[in-house]
Amino acid sequence: MANKPTQPNSTRKGRRRRRGVPKALAILMIVLALAVGGGLGYGFGNHNAVRSSEANVLAVQEELDRANARITDLETVLELMDVDPQDDFMNYVSGVSDEAINALAGEDQPAVNNDVLVDDSSLLSGDGAENVADPSQSEPVVVAEFDGGTLMSDEVLAAYDQAMSQLMLATADASQMADSVMQSVMESLVSEKIYYAKAEELGLTTYTEEDEAAIAAEAEAQFEDNIAMMLDFVTQEGDTPEQAREAAIQSLEENDGVTLDSLKEEIRENYWLTKLKDYVTQDVTVSQEEIDAAYDQLLEEQQALFTANADEYEFARDSGQLVVYNLEGYRTFKPIFLALDADASYRCQEIYSQIESLDPEADAEEIEQLNQELDTLFASLESTAEEIQDRINDGADFDSLIAEYGDDTRILEEPYKTTGYYVCESTTLYAPEIVSAVMALDTIGSVSEPVRCSDGLYILRYTSDVTPGPVNMQLVQADLEAETLESLKFDAYDAQAREWVEEANVVYHPEVLQ
Repeated sequence: MANKPTQPNSTRKGRRRRRGVPKALAILMIVLALAVGGGLGYGFGNHNAVRSSEANVLAVQEELDRANARITDLETVLELMDVDPQDDFMNYVSGVSDEAINALAGEDQPAVNNDVLVDDSSLLSGDGAENVADPSQSEPVVVAEFDGGTLMSDEVLAAYDQAMSQLMLATADASQMADSVMQSVMESLVSEKIYYAKAEELGLTTYTEEDEAAIAAEAEAQFEDNIAMMLDFVTQEGDTPEQAREAAIQSLEENDGVTLDSLKEEIRENYWLTKLKDYVTQDVTVSQEEIDAAYDQLLEEQQALFTANADEYEFARDSGQLVVYNLEGYRTFKPIFLALDADASYRCQEIYSQIESLDPEADAEEIEQLNQELDTLFASLESTAEEIQDRINDGADFDSLIAEYGDDTRILEEPYKTTGYYVCESTTLYAPEIVSAVMALDTIGSVSEPVRCSDGLYILRYTSDVTPGPVNMQLVQADLEAETLESLKFDAYDAQAREWVEEANVVYHPEVLQ
């Protein structure tokens, strides 16, 4: 009788499943971008636009010009995901009518009611740019006033259109909510003006060297996140990591206008708000009683949630959330992952698929040949794995070997660097081959033989047993204290911000748009 294949099925992924953006959510994100013409510069956070109504109207023209250039790229991405940009559901994405634009810009003829702000003249058509009113030919109207300032109609345009476009993705009858959306947009823009005035009064709108250093650090972190998200779209077969990174950087700049410098400028524009929040909450502290109360509440919530659905527990552990209740049957492990290159990994998947489709007896010779090809593909990795195992046998530190040899960079980050990954017999987070190998280890500290998976080899170390039930308070004290303090700071700033708005005596004039 021929030997049955021992390699994993090609549909099984050896590497830990990436918690990336699901396809459906990715599509939604792209459609949202299309909904506002492909532009990313509008929202409630641009205080320059809030401070200058004329600049805001001119920015609409500039953003639409950029948007039209980007739409083609976004639609291409949708097509690669097997989504037709011309499908009926895209018709829910609508733009701003000529009448609404004229009303917001201060033309003599007001909009009949806010429903007119949504019609079939979609920004996707590319015609929106020519409809933007010229501020030199008309005067904006006041839609809200408060102590020390006003909100003009033309300032509301971009934020309202973005909000309505997103809402229309959820319901075809979004126009029924137009009045409430308009009111929410106006309240948000007015509040930001009030906050900025307060920050100016406190001297928080000028930045120190320390501020600039913090801005640069945040920009670098965001830039790396952008690159990581873009890699899935731009990486070509055979690309080295350096080539893929360069392609991602180029795509971000050419298609989105995103560079490290542009991110720095964007963060710098709004950094006054970070400073304002820090100023307001600088004296907020947290007591042990508050930490204890937060622990008790979280424990009650997680016990009910995790007991009802183990997947919720695994997701919480996998995403690095604070966990205070453990389920039974779990242990932790750490991997040294040796990755195959892209071509070899793809060929491995093909081979596994072929082996699975063959009859173990009738096709024994072909199976043997395919297994020999697998041996060749894994040969260099297995040579490295032997070297690693020799060093383990000589007493080398496993964590040091992960850093030296491993291709799984996530295990080098906290909390995974300390805790490892969580697994049980029934987990679906990892390939069955990995689960079986980890659960077969008898004692804490024991190490598996190299495990073949379609993306490479894994050497697995059983690091701990997970004690079921409530997590000892002392083990989560620091994290719980930080989270509780952050929550208290949020509440403190929110209360102060509401007070500032109340003191500003805001009066809204929605009737000018009716």
